[in-house]
Amino acid sequence: MKSCGWTHCFLETVKECLTNLSCFSFFLVAIFFYSFYYAWPYTAQLPDHISTVVVDLDNTPISRELIRGLQAVSQIDVKGVSNNPDTAIRDLKNGKFTTLITIPNGFMKDAITGVPTALELVSNGAFIVKARSSIAGAAGPLQEIASTAIAAQLIKQGVPISTIAASANKPPAVIFQPMYNTVSGYLNFAVPIVFCIIFQTVTLAGVGTLINEWFCAKQMPFPLVRAIQSLPYLFALYLPFFCILLFWTLFIEGASFAWHGINSFQNIPATLATCVFLSMAVCALALVIAFAFKRANYAVQTVVLTSLPCVFITGDLFPLQNIPDYMNIIAFFIPSTPAVHAMLRASQAGASIGQIMPHLLHLLGLTVFYLTIAYLIARTYRNDYEVISSPYSLKTVKGQTILSSK
Repeated sequence: MKSCGWTHCFLETVKECLTNLSCFSFFLVAIFFYSFYYAWPYTAQLPDHISTVVVDLDNTPISRELIRGLQAVSQIDVKGVSNNPDTAIRDLKNGKFTTLITIPNGFMKDAITGVPTALELVSNGAFIVKARSSIAGAAGPLQEIASTAIAAQLIKQGVPISTIAASANKPPAVIFQPMYNTVSGYLNFAVPIVFCIIFQTVTLAGVGTLINEWFCAKQMPFPLVRAIQSLPYLFALYLPFFCILLFWTLFIEGASFAWHGINSFQNIPATLATCVFLSMAVCALALVIAFAFKRANYAVQTVVLTSLPCVFITGDLFPLQNIPDYMNIIAFFIPSTPAVHAMLRASQAGASIGQIMPHLLHLLGLTVFYLTIAYLIARTYRNDYEVISSPYSLKTVKGQTILSSK
């Protein structure tokens, strides 16, 4: 039988990743599809028809003029006007509309006399996308309409033009108040976070599917047999997954994010380092999960069910103080947690390698930790009949490694 060395093991694994019908969709299609499908809806930063309710506590000519102006703006859909803030807040929480604008009592008096005043814009921050789009879409027109309404009232009262012009340069402040989530921004913040989770989920599912199928085959493929028996061959099995994931991380952070207008590669060396260490750690965890499940067909189900919690326990999208301590301990052992921290700071904010070094060391530690566990799990399968009887099995005779044959 033809000898199958380390290089053949590497190349055969690459071939299986890209051609095996059970898993090629994970390695070839999924991340490419998500790279355009997932980020595309959030490229519209100022959407139309933002559903709004106005609470008018002032009930003056300026407040009524302000409401009429809001009703005339195309991107704001005024659902109603109320003088009961409690009812309006309850309806906002129930999702009947996405934005609440409050005109405070005394707004007209303060605006005319030059006393600093403000309008309150509340968005249901439990919905991250709606919160960002609502605030961004309503804030500009709100200040412009308020300035126009105040100027019109001043003209009626005969105020000098110079005074009106000065007041126009100082429009009322708009107080932004997300009800739940205080993170401002989605496209350039939350999308990169979620993509780290997508990398992780797709890789874990793909590797789990492929190796599970190999374990269930009538004859184990030689990359799996050799990886179980030899540490160098374990790396030959590991490296194809690492290379594929590294390619996709660079593709997303580069071509895909550039196409969508998302900040990326603000610090090139630090971003490259993060992509490498992220790929290393995720692929090491993938081997552990794949070896642990072996012939049990639950790897993909487990990975998919745990992907969404991974988004929130990173601590960048949801406050850490609201996450139980035991979840933070679990999050420490998930590669996406340090990867998100590093990627946001390096790729989106331009942090240097030195500034993200703690996160890179965290990823390196997870890589070593999970590769060690994968190796130890693989050792427990060395005496399995399917491994020993395989024509690809390595036997040690008189201190030399030879290829056995049937």
